[in-house]
Amino acid sequence: ARRHEFQRSVFEEAFPARKPKIVSVAGTKGKGSVSELLRAALVYEDATVGPVGCFTSPHLHHCRERIRVGATPIGAEELAAVGRRALDLADAADADAADADAASA
Repeated sequence: ARRHEFQRSVFEEAFPARKPKIVSVAGTKGKGSVSELLRAALVYEDATVGPVGCFTSPHLHHCRERIRVGATPIGAEELAAVGRRALDLADAADADAADADAASA
């Protein structure tokens, strides 16, 4: 749950005007195929559901393909900016946890 909260906070920080609805695909086999089918189906319905993002791991050819809106991978500059912001958020979360640990000791 914490991982999804962190991913949502990074997404909302990167795209403040959007409030994402998230589908999480889990399991041991077929996650990539199921994610791609869902993405393709939702992109087909783009006019009614709005922009569709897809976040996958691992990537096949390049790490930018892990984050897509529609069928378009995130740009290199956007990825660098979002990555820097994600690191800032992670550092802040670590500092908050350390402060909470110190306060409870």
